Amino acid sequence: MKECFRRVRFFLFILAGAGFASSLWADDIQWKKTPIQTRWSFWDGMEYSLNGEKLSGTSSLEDVIFPLNDPESIRLLKNSETTGLIGGIGWTLGNLTAGWGAGNLLFNDSPSTNSTHVAFLLTGLGVDLIASLLGLDSQSSKYNAVERYNRVVRGEDQPLPQAPADEKSLLPALDKK
Repeated sequence: MKECFRRVRFFLFILAGAGFASSLWADDIQWKKTPIQTRWSFWDGMEYSLNGEKLSGTSSLEDVIFPLNDPESIRLLKNSETTGLIGGIGWTLGNLTAGWGAGNLLFNDSPSTNSTHVAFLLTGLGVDLIASLLGLDSQSSKYNAVERYNRVVRGEDQPLPQAPADEKSLLPALDKK
């Protein structure tokens, strides 16, 4: 019986030590966040890295920024993702439309439909231009999200409080007497 109590005490001691060590490790991760480094490349545009590892794509940035729970940086990153998707779809449709118009203009000999092909060509180019502007807006939102994250991590700014789910909770409570 004495041996059983000794084993139980040893087991509880190990569990308590493991819990204490894991809480120290979690605090170490929480408080030792490092800023994301940015670098401009002529061919690749803005590049982001964390501790020397390149962060490629929005999902890797989300893995770094979302645990901070800062609504502003999360909003900027989600806005970047949405705007980039819309810009990519517009760029694809614009290229298809411009290509169809240019191809028919070059290889169709019917003079009666030339104005239609020119209209498709110009519409496609216009959609490409708008999509390019959306892509640039997406990249700037992503950069602003990273800069916001860096300011919070460096202690230059504080995370914003979460927005209330219901606007009525912001109204003062009225006592009915």
